[in-house]
Amino acid sequence: MGVISGVIAMATGLTASAAVTQSITLQGMVAEQVFIEIEGVAPYRNLNLTETATDLHVANVHEISNSATGYTVTLKSINGGSLKNKNDLIPYRARYGLNFVTLSHDPQVIAREDGTLDIIDVRRQLKISYTGRPRGQLTRGIYQDTLQFQISAN
Repeated sequence: MGVISGVIAMATGLTASAAVTQSITLQGMVAEQVFIEIEGVAPYRNLNLTETATDLHVANVHEISNSATGYTVTLKSINGGSLKNKNDLIPYRARYGLNFVTLSHDPQVIAREDGTLDIIDVRRQLKISYTGRPRGQLTRGIYQDTLQFQISAN
């Protein structure tokens, strides 16, 4: 009987340590987004073409990006940098933020931002300059140009 009691004593001294571990991974995804918004500033639709304008503020531009690679903004002028009325043209220059920009039928890079881990939120002004002409030298009608801005991730 001494052998049996010794085996029982050894078996009762063991502790059970069976355990099961499982995990769950929580995640969410945010898609890359670049956004540009243009807000015209008066008198952008009622320019006085008989008077010379210098750095006339005509639009506010808001650029937003969450791209880790940054973004590029391009600008295209439908009339190649002229306010046009049929065959009559009034050439003009433009500044985007602090920089003069090329107004062309082809898209031109006017701003570039490097990537960052933060959201990029930039506001810039669009200003134009042109030489006014006497009313007698202007053809009756509407002089206009359309500027197309595009923002894309780098």
